[in-house]
Amino acid sequence: MKVYYFSGSGHTAAVAAYAARRLSCEAAAILPDMPEQSERTALVAFPVYCEDVPPVVKQFLYKLRAERIALLAVYGGISFGNSLQRAYKCTNAALIAAAAVASGHTFLQEDAAFDPASLEPFFACLAAPVPIRLPACRAHPLARLFPGLRSRMGVKILRTDACTACKTCNAACPQRAMHCGKPDAKCIRCMKCVHACPDKALAFAPRPVLVRWLRKHRRGDTVVFLPQKT
Repeated sequence: MKVYYFSGSGHTAAVAAYAARRLSCEAAAILPDMPEQSERTALVAFPVYCEDVPPVVKQFLYKLRAERIALLAVYGGISFGNSLQRAYKCTNAALIAAAAVASGHTFLQEDAAFDPASLEPFFACLAAPVPIRLPACRAHPLARLFPGLRSRMGVKILRTDACTACKTCNAACPQRAMHCGKPDAKCIRCMKCVHACPDKALAFAPRPVLVRWLRKHRRGDTVVFLPQKT
């Protein structure tokens, strides 16, 4: 087994690192243009953006060759919608475990804390693997309406005078949307550029109306999807 993950601000990386320790296996970051991977069992952890799966993760899942797969959707305590179902549609592997893990919200500048104990049923599914089915989950009716545009409108990326044009952000961006601290229309606001900048020259600023909405609609629970009883 191997744990694969994409993480923009460190929240999913923390969950993936814990899963790898818990399972005594290796964790590998999902990178743009990553070559095809083959595993008998793969655990894929990804952050939820606007109730959807990051494009870099979808591209990875399309190429992943695995007999069995487990999915961890890490969300900021608002809603994970049908992100797990959308991720699973990108693979032909048998789904044996799935969970939506509540963590801190990047836009609220919260840390990557999550409840490890709540994931024990997930690991139990991996220990005794049987195929599971994902039910349809409650999703916002506008979740699929221009998610990237909504993120760009809601959050600004700011470049300060400390920028040295080192292009670290260019290389870190999974969308190839950064140009020396300036994002283009492909930016999904994962904030990987902000966290990768060696000079701390990048920052982000969510609009006040977005911050109020996020704080008002906190959910904050981890949901593990278990095999249906027969």
